[in-house]
Amino acid sequence: MKAKLTVISSFVLAAMLFCLGCEPEPKTTTAEPPTQVTAEQAQPSEEQTQEQARAEVEMILQQELAKQAAQQQQPDTAAQQAAPVPTEPAEQAVPQAAQPLQVEPQVSQPSPNDVMVTVNTIEITRAKVDEIVEPRMEQMKERMAGRRPGGDYLENVKKKLTQQATEALIIETLIGEQMKQHNIVVTDQQIEDHIAQLAARENMTIDDLKALVTSGGKTYEQWKQQMQFDKILGVVQLAQIAGLGTLDVNQADALAFYQQNQARYEMPEQVKASHILIKPDASDPNVDPNATDAAALQKAQELLTQIRAGADFAQLAKENSACPSAAEGGDLGFADRTSWVKPFSDVAFALQPGQVSDVVKTRFGYHIIKVTDRKEASVTPFDQAEDEIVKMLRGRREMDLTSKYVKSLRDNAQIIYAEGARPEPSAEQVPQ
Repeated sequence: MKAKLTVISSFVLAAMLFCLGCEPEPKTTTAEPPTQVTAEQAQPSEEQTQEQARAEVEMILQQELAKQAAQQQQPDTAAQQAAPVPTEPAEQAVPQAAQPLQVEPQVSQPSPNDVMVTVNTIEITRAKVDEIVEPRMEQMKERMAGRRPGGDYLENVKKKLTQQATEALIIETLIGEQMKQHNIVVTDQQIEDHIAQLAARENMTIDDLKALVTSGGKTYEQWKQQMQFDKILGVVQLAQIAGLGTLDVNQADALAFYQQNQARYEMPEQVKASHILIKPDASDPNVDPNATDAAALQKAQELLTQIRAGADFAQLAKENSACPSAAEGGDLGFADRTSWVKPFSDVAFALQPGQVSDVVKTRFGYHIIKVTDRKEASVTPFDQAEDEIVKMLRGRREMDLTSKYVKSLRDNAQIIYAEGARPEPSAEQVPQ
């Protein structure tokens, strides 16, 4: 999961193409609703009005006669008094033609061919939006299996996803339109080179990336299409053509960043430690906590005695430690002083590689700590950091330029939403 999140975080331009559309849009208009009936057309004729009035008067008179007839009857029992008044006289007296006509309202069902929004004469249909929304809704339902969200949670999520997908398609359409006008064609090789660069930034190979993609249920080609890499690369070229700025980053730019962010390149002192954690048994609320604490301390001391006598630390950790690191023989990896609770860190950083501590108490229980390696504090020199700084600054400039360019496209576009399809300015993004 951590790897997946890291990869997704790298594709910042793709995220921008999906999310920028959620801001309020200037210069947009809403499509007019279907033609409405005029006031003159809605008014009944004089003859219709008179006929309706006669029918209403006749109905009132017949209902009154029925009421009087019911009151004149003398029921024999209390049960008869409680019986409902027969309604046959009123029903028989009212002519069928005089009853008001009841018309059930017809609710139109959404169609895949419904146009959600028109972008510079290009129509985006509901079917296109659903191609994005439905798979994400299925994923969300799978994650929520067995749980019952309150209220209209899923319906509200779908509404927000629909708005977000619509906005993403608007941006995709605008960029595609401009790429055609400027004859910008992105080749498969350019896309593959770009993906390879992204993977390299995450210390992954292309095979690693493909394995990660397919583990999510998509083929590599489906994923490439979904990510819209042609638009990602195309919009960078368009922003440069528009003269919104340059992507060039030189050594002076990198050095200035390095000097202004020196703390980023300072590596604090670190130790690599393993531990065995013994927790007091709190499963029985009727047992004195002092007794369980004393039992945990005694067990930790017995294990320490075994270690001092030459027992294998990692094996004892696997067999006795209550920490998830037990599976790794208690190995916690490298960490600085801020990574662990203070009583633990104070002892760990006082040890040299190969040394084992006495029993240490923290709020988690009793620990036996062994330090296996150590790194002294250091500073990464500029010549080692320069390449990464240049890549990072270039990425920032790409984001800045493409954001400005996409905003300019929206500002100058004719965007007409169908009734009810306009996004809510305050709508929040739904998590992936």
